[in-house]
Amino acid sequence: MNVVQAVAAGIKALPGVGKAFAATQAAWRFFANERVTLPELIEPLREVGRQGCKESSSAHVLAVHDWSKLDYDGHKSKTDLTQLSQELDRGYEQMTVLLVDADNGATLVPMGMELLSAAGRHTTEAEVVQPRIAHLDQVLPWMEASRFWGLDKQCVHVIDREADSLKHLRAWHAAGHFFLVRADDRRVRFRGRRQLLSQIVEILNGEGAFQPTGQVSIRGRKGQQSVAEAEVVLDGPAWERTPEGKKRRVPGPALRLRFAIAQVRDAEGELLAEWYLLTNVFDVSAVQIGLWYYWRWRIESFHKLLKSAGISLLPATNN
Repeated sequence: MNVVQAVAAGIKALPGVGKAFAATQAAWRFFANERVTLPELIEPLREVGRQGCKESSSAHVLAVHDWSKLDYDGHKSKTDLTQLSQELDRGYEQMTVLLVDADNGATLVPMGMELLSAAGRHTTEAEVVQPRIAHLDQVLPWMEASRFWGLDKQCVHVIDREADSLKHLRAWHAAGHFFLVRADDRRVRFRGRRQLLSQIVEILNGEGAFQPTGQVSIRGRKGQQSVAEAEVVLDGPAWERTPEGKKRRVPGPALRLRFAIAQVRDAEGELLAEWYLLTNVFDVSAVQIGLWYYWRWRIESFHKLLKSAGISLLPATNN
């Protein structure tokens, strides 16, 4: 009957309690109609996203990308389960591009979704099933698609540590897209020397570069977030796998990025979380960059809402 607007987009309330069954039946007929394609189903949500962008005071909007496993282990009736991480790991995989307000972190709406099954990728971008491809190879097509969503903000694509791939960062930047990714402890060029990101953090900490930004909550624990930043250059070779599964070096142009470090410490100074962030967005503060990545966790809440805490996509028991 109701949804929390900051969590999910949809009908605020049905026309009336007496019409609830009629509304439900109409919705079922619509969703069950094979002539209604996934691109058509996503369009009303995208209209909500466009409206949310207009109401935001930020010049940017965040498009958060993430993948989530749907585990139906034991369901004998589901014949289109696919292999995921290893041979015995079978299920579906859901991919979501979630729009988040860059001003206050409010969840706006999913702008695109995919479901990986044995048949391939069922996606809101196509009327027919698409071939299976690697996670990061899915991102650039979604970035390109976002140009046609009619958003009146600069879209910044936010992705977790999986996206720390120099080959893909170069491709996204070359295509003119803005990104914010969590990085591993990689080597970069800083002040003329090649150093690990962790070594740069030590230098910045010694220089007193970390500035407090405010209180946040991490896994139920409150702490003080502090942020520091530096300009770095990624000028080494990228790596990719050949069709035979071997790794090979891929040279490419030097990529100038901002390196932002976000730390969260409790009242006693214990480090609760630390994120190494790389972005090609240079027109906002490091404080804002830290907040943007903190708001990436909205998509974790969205997946929880879908699977167990609201829509209950996954059953309580497998039978």
